[in-house]
Amino acid sequence: MSEIDADSVPAFAEPLPSIEGYAIEGRIGRGGMATVYLARQLSLDRQVAIKVLAVEAIDNPSQGARFEREARTIARLEHPGIVGIHEVGRLQSGQLYYVMPHLAGGDLAGRDLRADPAAIITILRVLLQALGHAHEHGVVHRDVKPENVLFDTAGRPRLADFGIAIGRRRSAPRITREGMALGSSGFMAPEQARGEVIDGRADLYSVGVLAFQMLTGHLPFESEDELGLALMHAQDEPPRLPPEQRVWQEWLDRALAKRPEQRHADAEAMLHELTQVEHAIQPRKAGFAITVLPKLSWPAWSALAAVLVITGVLVLTQLRSAAQADLASREVVDAQAELLATANAQLSAGALVAPSGANAAESYLKILRQQPGRADAINGLQRVFEGLAQQLSSAVAASDWDGVRERIQQAELLAEGLGALGQSGRQTVVNAAQRAFDAEVAQAVASGDTARAQEALARYVEYGLDATAANALVERVPAGGVVAAVVTAAVVAPTSPTSSGLNSRPVSVAEYRAFANATGRASSRCRARLSPLQWLDKRDWREPGFAQTDTSPVVCISHADATAYATWRSKQDGRTWRLPSLTERKATNGASPVAEWTSDCADGRGCKRRIAFAGPAVAGRTGGAEQAREADRGFDEVGFRLLRER
Repeated sequence: MSEIDADSVPAFAEPLPSIEGYAIEGRIGRGGMATVYLARQLSLDRQVAIKVLAVEAIDNPSQGARFEREARTIARLEHPGIVGIHEVGRLQSGQLYYVMPHLAGGDLAGRDLRADPAAIITILRVLLQALGHAHEHGVVHRDVKPENVLFDTAGRPRLADFGIAIGRRRSAPRITREGMALGSSGFMAPEQARGEVIDGRADLYSVGVLAFQMLTGHLPFESEDELGLALMHAQDEPPRLPPEQRVWQEWLDRALAKRPEQRHADAEAMLHELTQVEHAIQPRKAGFAITVLPKLSWPAWSALAAVLVITGVLVLTQLRSAAQADLASREVVDAQAELLATANAQLSAGALVAPSGANAAESYLKILRQQPGRADAINGLQRVFEGLAQQLSSAVAASDWDGVRERIQQAELLAEGLGALGQSGRQTVVNAAQRAFDAEVAQAVASGDTARAQEALARYVEYGLDATAANALVERVPAGGVVAAVVTAAVVAPTSPTSSGLNSRPVSVAEYRAFANATGRASSRCRARLSPLQWLDKRDWREPGFAQTDTSPVVCISHADATAYATWRSKQDGRTWRLPSLTERKATNGASPVAEWTSDCADGRGCKRRIAFAGPAVAGRTGGAEQAREADRGFDEVGFRLLRER
């Protein structure tokens, strides 16, 4: 991020923040307005970056507004070339934060690409596609520079930091004696430095500067004085490239034109001319130079002629191979275009996930396997989820319960392996189901059709869509019959507290299942404490490696899972529940078949390890009554119980 400077972070940093659902692992950058932390999202077991507004900025309206504007801007710019945003929230202190992917590949400032024009073209293509998307949505980035081009572990570039982005055709702050008010002077278009009204062509100028730097290793204009640097951008002609890079010169001259109307009309036009540069570069690989030949004897001329014939054959072979490769590349592009058209037609015809081999989902996935991150294929998959949601709603209205179950299963299968897109798509289907069932129950109750309302509610609970919403519907449906049977089987009555406030037994499998179904919380990694091959042993709370019933204590639950359950239960009954401290747990001396999480930290490094208390029944086999365990994973002999605050 542009305002983050990891090297400036002092060693005596403030304590790490606590954000529900995330295990904060450390700080990776800090600027005047915000701090960026590396964290693990517990529900999906993935690393993320969390940007938190500085405490001192809470009372600064301009900084708070800029931070919120950045979050809103990123949220609406869904594009594979733009760093996305997972979640926005606020800490108890009032600090705003948002969660984004952690891109571990570093930024462009740390890469030397002077000898790799193909990589330069790839990066420029992604940036121009991303900026074109932003400009179409009325957003001008205003700070395109190497530090804001980040790479994932696969080396794919993404544009980051929209903190100073503005709506199209707004004016920008002028340069001051202290330097640039906003933006980066080495990459800033002349009209932006002057504070004039700007549009997307200011970003295209910055792309031109960035391209020049990648090609040469230095900026086109350099000055220790900010004002002098701005004048150079406004008045001086772009430097000439060395002879071996002259194929770029015309493209760069237009990109770095002083007046916006002299530049490329938009990102698409700039991208089109970049493709022409690419085509001009490729043939040079197969070419050869002809020099003046010295005087040679006839035998020497004969030998040289033979060499030239052989060389000519080799060159022709190379040219033919290059032509064939170009033809193959065009055929791939044509094939992808044809496949996309087929996928769109299948989508329109309602062939979302069936029949096998001739449905939209498979076609879009095939495109993404060939070209990961392709936006139109990703959008197509999202529309498949939306289509499943519509079909599910129609099935609920027709009381087609088999159809409802089928759509839910199809959404689950499609969501597997799609990451954030899969989670978002699945939630689209779940939300549609909730609305459809709510409407079905309301209509049945209004018409006095109790049996129909009971049947709908029973199916809703049976499919495990959302136990919280189901509880709200229960209050509107007369009890009895199938409702009582299904609801009672699905949820075991919560444990009740003793006089000390501590529950009389650990949380059960059924209780935790109700929470997991209601919140969609993913299973944590689980370690088999006594298994010598624990890293190969795939376990979670549903399948801990041994048989359990609904009333058995739930295990394979991380400390974060237990804390999230306490928060959820507090919302359910309006009381305050939490994990007990070690002292509170010891005071009851209650027996338990499992060790239990407590709220006590086992280290001073952000509570990455927590204390689990083992009663006499389990202390012997776990090595003692007090165990320090990794807080971000579960164990097959550790559960938890809750304490109700008085």
